[in-house]
Amino acid sequence: MRDDNRLGEFLRARRELVTPEEAGLVARVPGRRVPGLRREEVATLAGISVEYLTRLERGKDRSPSRQVLDALAAVLRLDGEAVRYLHSLVWPVGEPPGVTDAGRPVPALARALSRFGDEIAYILDPYFDVVSCSATRGPPARRRDPQAPSMAVSQGVSYDLTVSYSTDPRAARSREAMLVAARELLVNEGPGAITHQRVAQQAGVGRATVYRHWPRAEQLLLEVMGGADQPLFKDPETPVRPWLHRQLRQMADELSVPAVAAVALTLHQSAIWDPRIAHQRDESVKTIAERIHAAVRAAAAGGEVETDVGPADLSAMLVGPIVYLTTMQKDAVSDDLIDRLIDSVGTWRR
Repeated sequence: MRDDNRLGEFLRARRELVTPEEAGLVARVPGRRVPGLRREEVATLAGISVEYLTRLERGKDRSPSRQVLDALAAVLRLDGEAVRYLHSLVWPVGEPPGVTDAGRPVPALARALSRFGDEIAYILDPYFDVVSCSATRGPPARRRDPQAPSMAVSQGVSYDLTVSYSTDPRAARSREAMLVAARELLVNEGPGAITHQRVAQQAGVGRATVYRHWPRAEQLLLEVMGGADQPLFKDPETPVRPWLHRQLRQMADELSVPAVAAVALTLHQSAIWDPRIAHQRDESVKTIAERIHAAVRAAAAGGEVETDVGPADLSAMLVGPIVYLTTMQKDAVSDDLIDRLIDSVGTWRR
């Protein structure tokens, strides 16, 4: 390992050791030539940009924050010794402030905590997990879904589909404000706008605050999409065909965003064993099918198209190929393909 870029060499080497399955992503697909995780996968899971991770690996940026290092350590599944080494490449002290490996508070904080006596006091790690509390009082109650499976575990931090969080009123208010901001972005700009940075700006909080509640972008997007109306295929316009093309174009563009594609795949896989997620998926599919059918039915009533395709087949013919290309093949969807998909549902009057 060269001394001039030890941080970049270490990050790249550890990235190649983590499989997609270990990171909570879809299973390795045939023909995948990249050993371990792709750079964009690590960036998405860590909540940073691909460009920034590229600069780190190439040695063009050598001063990442401790929060960024912790996020990368979690994605790369580093143990305590490896985390200390990672920090030492940037911070000679080698330890992030407040919490050491395995979730133990540093001695100074532990001593301070012991002085609270009968008062309620506790220490949270960057992910709002309680790592220590005053001797005579237990930690505050925490909401956690026992049925949500762990997608990845590193240093005792579990990344669940339903993220646990503190019930402290201030944290609850902050969380709700971020969810409101994220739903506004979803409605106005679509799933591609749901990033840690955009939500932080919209809610007026620091990006680290968003990250502590949702360490991964797809966790945030999954929760937001579960409580918001879908913006696609609403309010059809006349003529219907160009409107339908725009809606399908928007869907294809959004599914090309890694975090959005990750949520789509997570929903599909998790629905197999989780009835709650299966219900969410089924409701989403039902809504899309009904809206597309209503739009095509309006086009037929206006003499714009002749078709006898049913509601379920309509959405499968129009949406299915787009989902497959973007999430499974990681391919772009051309406007020509969208036109051919629309042509396939009936005879359109030009």
